Amino acid sequence: PEIKPKCRMICFTSYDVSFAEKTTVLIGKNGTGKITSNRYADADSGCFTVRLRAMSTNNCDSSISDTVCLPGYWNGLYVPNAFTPDLGTGGPNEFLPIGIELKQYHIKVFSQWGILVWESTSLDASGRPNEAWKGYDLNNNPCPQGVYIWVVSEAVFTNNKPWEGMNDGTRKNYGLQSKPGNVTLIR
Repeated sequence: PEIKPKCRMICFTSYDVSFAEKTTVLIGKNGTGKITSNRYADADSGCFTVRLRAMSTNNCDSSISDTVCLPGYWNGLYVPNAFTPDLGTGGPNEFLPIGIELKQYHIKVFSQWGILVWESTSLDASGRPNEAWKGYDLNNNPCPQGVYIWVVSEAVFTNNKPWEGMNDGTRKNYGLQSKPGNVTLIR
């Protein structure tokens, strides 16, 4: 007897990917929908079996599996303590916290008298702060040289864990939601 394959020409129209027991359905060009991607949090580090399964309109499917190892999830936020807006390239000329994987963030800078001089909630697509304080107040007047207080509130990473503040070995946050520090503006 002659065996005829069910499908002569395979034209896959949809795909699904199983990764760490999570399935993402990926619809190809001829299907409806769009390709999606997932982010995995720190609990998802380690080695996992990944399976790609492709399906056609002729009820044919094919799959392949492999082991993929992921590094641990990394997130963080570091707030600098000094900058020199008037010294050109001789040092940091703006106050820009460095972070990654933030989904929410709010920083404020206050004068020694408690007057708000700058604030930002701006993050890029990778969850990095991308708006810097250049040493001017909210009215675009240059702030005098001195020590200013920064306060970070509402800093939450993409894995839904809150930022616990910077540990410089001298201060404790005592469970406070807002994390304060200081920055010296040098002119």
